[in-house]
Amino acid sequence: MPNEIIRKLKTLLNQGICSEAEVVYLLVGIRKLLELDGELKKTFPNLPFYCDWVLHADLHRKNAREILESKSIKQILEMNAFRDELSDFLFAKLDAQVEWQDFLRLYVRILSDISLKLKEEGTVREQATVRECRECYEVVWETFDQQGSATGELRLRGAYAT
Repeated sequence: MPNEIIRKLKTLLNQGICSEAEVVYLLVGIRKLLELDGELKKTFPNLPFYCDWVLHADLHRKNAREILESKSIKQILEMNAFRDELSDFLFAKLDAQVEWQDFLRLYVRILSDISLKLKEEGTVREQATVRECRECYEVVWETFDQQGSATGELRLRGAYAT
């Protein structure tokens, strides 16, 4: 099964990623490969979080919480770890690369469709809203108390260019 996933992903990457659907397909395939190989998942600890972000509006898995606790929100939102791990993964497993700027634009476009909510005991505790801009993207990270009242906000702009 992993060989078939790898074959499909190589075909996709050889054709070039030009749509949001292709970004989602790539990240789903990567997520499957990470799930099938525990060692691979340890090598790329941040990658599942970024794969999950395009697939789920609510993140409450252990992995998401571990990423949020081990890195600053700014580090997560700048997406440097995502860029680095995606690049390393694609090279190591698929002998391929993506054009990061184009990929990131499509990725951000997907994220801008819905806010990411991190829940604790059924209550939204943190929320990330992504807005696509022409030359950059903006993420608003909000935190909430147990009653749902806003307790803080962080705004970050990230550039598509590296």
